[in-house]
Amino acid sequence: MIPILHSEHLYKNTLKTLGLGLLPESNKCIVTEQRNGEFVCNLSYPARGRMAAELKPMRHIIASVSGDRDYQAFQIVEVKKGTSGNIEVSAEHISYRLEDIPFFPPVLECNNVDALGAMQILKTNSVEPLMFDFETQGFGAERNTFKFDIANNLSIRKALGGSEGSLLTHFNGEYFFDNFLVRLCKDREGNRGRKLLYGRELFDGEFEESIANTYTAVLPFAKKDDSYKDDSYIVLPEKFMLSENANKFVRKLYKVVDLSEKADSVESLRRACEQYIKRNNIGVPDLNLRLKYTDLKKIHRAQFPKLSFPSPRLCEVVKVGIPELDVDVEAKIVEIEWDSLRDEVISIELGTPKRGLSEALSTKGDEISSLKEDLQNKANKYLVSNNTGKRYEWRVIEQNGVVKPELVEVT
Repeated sequence: MIPILHSEHLYKNTLKTLGLGLLPESNKCIVTEQRNGEFVCNLSYPARGRMAAELKPMRHIIASVSGDRDYQAFQIVEVKKGTSGNIEVSAEHISYRLEDIPFFPPVLECNNVDALGAMQILKTNSVEPLMFDFETQGFGAERNTFKFDIANNLSIRKALGGSEGSLLTHFNGEYFFDNFLVRLCKDREGNRGRKLLYGRELFDGEFEESIANTYTAVLPFAKKDDSYKDDSYIVLPEKFMLSENANKFVRKLYKVVDLSEKADSVESLRRACEQYIKRNNIGVPDLNLRLKYTDLKKIHRAQFPKLSFPSPRLCEVVKVGIPELDVDVEAKIVEIEWDSLRDEVISIELGTPKRGLSEALSTKGDEISSLKEDLQNKANKYLVSNNTGKRYEWRVIEQNGVVKPELVEVT
């Protein structure tokens, strides 16, 4: 899709107009979206292009994105002109407007509310009228009691997610942004049974593992009153609760959590702590796969016009296979890079799965080596080229903590 440039003033009823004009000379337009994270657009445009002088901060770029959504609006935050002959433009999704809008009064009480009710409380107490619509999906009758505190949640967007005490802290979910619509989903895409193969859709893959910031235990407390005496706190007799994977780590990393809003007794504190550990994936290490992606939907459309090859979606659970190594892992897509000019996915990042890679934790502390060992044990097959007769073998290379399978010629 050809990006469209809009003025500083963008509303629901002007989204689908041509605005200030098209940007057909664009060299690059890449949209990156993360699960509950960044949603940005980076545009490269010739410095001598027809619309070069119109690319200014606060204006908007309309570009295609991954998934079943209309073209999305991104507000320009930076314009760089260099010696390369191109203008580099950085823009943020229109939902980032909520980053600039606080709520008032400074503390909002949410008593026995569902997720949508909490979102409506934020909208009602915004310091200025919001043109955004809020929705939820898949939460059923789940309700919670808590409060939004402006000391921790400096804006509406931070109160929705991204800071301690945000909505995501109390209702674990995944956000879906569609221009002026903000939807919190219990499970945004689920598992469609998709399998991606290394060497077919995927190539140039890297495995990353880290437990540097992985909490393995939670020490909860609840305050009875505003005094600071020992008996003014509710604590657990056992002091802390371990995560499910705690015994797989040599050391413990404690997270101290104030659960005063959810607990008024030892029993309720223990239940609230169990829920906190589950909702916040305590004990699950940072474990990611970064993979370049070849979008099959265009390659096969001419040969198989009746078959559908949909692109992978953010937050979708997929299986990743490396046939030559006989490896199958299941993971959730946590980042997608989208080429807006060509309307296709160019790379994906998969986060820590519930099964598969997360079970490859080592008991050797900081060395999570099970995955590497498993790959190395299976990387012992020779492959023979039909064209040249040369032999190749898979080897597992580790550089700077990154584990990467490579096909190497055997001499």
